[in-house]
Amino acid sequence: MNIGFIGLGAIGYPIYRHVVKNYPVKFYARREEVIAKAQADGGVFMSSNTELAKECDVIFIFVNTFDQCEECVKEIYDGKKKDVTVIIGATVSPTEIEELVKEYPDFVILDAPVTGGVKGAEDGILTTMLSGNKEAAEKCVPLIETYSKKIVYVDEKPGQAEVLKALVQLLVGINSVAMSEAMTLGVKAGLNPEMIYDTITNSAGTSRIFENRGQKVMDRDFNKRGTINIINKDLTIASKLAFDKKSPLFMGAIAKQMFQIASHQNDPLEDFNAVVKVYENMAGVEIKRPEK
Repeated sequence: MNIGFIGLGAIGYPIYRHVVKNYPVKFYARREEVIAKAQADGGVFMSSNTELAKECDVIFIFVNTFDQCEECVKEIYDGKKKDVTVIIGATVSPTEIEELVKEYPDFVILDAPVTGGVKGAEDGILTTMLSGNKEAAEKCVPLIETYSKKIVYVDEKPGQAEVLKALVQLLVGINSVAMSEAMTLGVKAGLNPEMIYDTITNSAGTSRIFENRGQKVMDRDFNKRGTINIINKDLTIASKLAFDKKSPLFMGAIAKQMFQIASHQNDPLEDFNAVVKVYENMAGVEIKRPEK
């Protein structure tokens, strides 16, 4: 297979590195420093997505928004016209994937969002959710295995992998808000945050978000891993899905409101841990490790 790659960002680049270690890859990028880096890692630079498409049979797209996905697919179409498999790793809404499939019937479009964060991408241990044409999906599994520890084939119906990803991100948002609320209340009541963290991570009330992100909050580490903006986007997708399916979304709606407030009170490109600052500001406390 001739493989193409578009979207060399925080998640996309480490995924690209795993793929290019195992397969010949052509790529398109705009920033000179990214192009140089990707070439040094073994990829072949193409001057546009259209030129990339002329050379490739399978093309990964790891961009941030649906508008970017749509633009990329249109440019791929201009170069290929037919007989290409497009793997969309971006998190977009299920209906948007369905729209792309209808608009470009000559392409096989697989939705393949990932979960596991930047660290998971760097270590090649992401979980990938995959839906679309089953035969094409099976052919692409070896490619996806280069950066995934687990692949979940969801359904032949395009967009169903995005449904599953929306549920993952819904729980990320809810659990982040729950962690912020519990930690703030405990510190406001006079407890040592390290004791709170140690107790909860060894109790029934823990979550992976609490375990991974609670440490970062106490360290006042808000360096970007997954941004407030991204969680806002993902919770909006979950909200629209719930509306379309007439399914209740009480906790998700509250989490969405808290992240919207966080985006106004903080840099929206901060790590989504920064939602805790909304609670801290309201309670008049700061969650940090006691000085030794």
